[in-house]
Amino acid sequence: MFERRTTSVLLLFLLAAMTNAHATVTKVTAKPETATATTTTLKAGLTSAPNTAITTATLGASVTLTATVSPSAATGTVTFKSGTTTLGTCTLSGGTCHRAFTNLAKGPNALTAVYAGNGTYLTSTSADPVVTMVATTTTTTLKIGLAATPNTAITSEPFGTNVTITATLTGTGAAGTVGFTYGTSPATTIAGCNAVAVASLVAT
Repeated sequence: MFERRTTSVLLLFLLAAMTNAHATVTKVTAKPETATATTTTLKAGLTSAPNTAITTATLGASVTLTATVSPSAATGTVTFKSGTTTLGTCTLSGGTCHRAFTNLAKGPNALTAVYAGNGTYLTSTSADPVVTMVATTTTTTLKIGLAATPNTAITSEPFGTNVTITATLTGTGAAGTVGFTYGTSPATTIAGCNAVAVASLVAT
């Protein structure tokens, strides 16, 4: 009889202990963090005046793209694109960053700035300002002179006389080669003068 009472008291003690232990458990639910939305704007300007927005530029000109992300506390990187082509990236500082490019394609370029976002700030993409890169118009003038005095134009000389032909180009940044020909229908290329390199807008 004593043994049964002892067992009953022990069971009651264990049940009470378990109940008290259970009562001390507190359920903690983590509050989900919400990332902050952002907006990104893009400005395109000549590198010589990056704060002045442009819509056209000369092909090959240096164009600076400036991205601004709001809120300004946002950190991370921005990717610049022309259409689907990635041009390059920059790292935000104070909510802004910029980068210069000289490789924008001829014709219209639909430019965008894409903020990558991070754990605190959501990604965002700017509107797409269009900058049209226009090829420079060039003109070519031709001068024929004696080899000894190439800058003095001549109109006739005996057959077999050595002459120098000089092509002068006008147009910012004109480069490449010039081919010298004579005659028409068809024109005949002068031997050794099919692709003369342009240097300082002159080919001889």
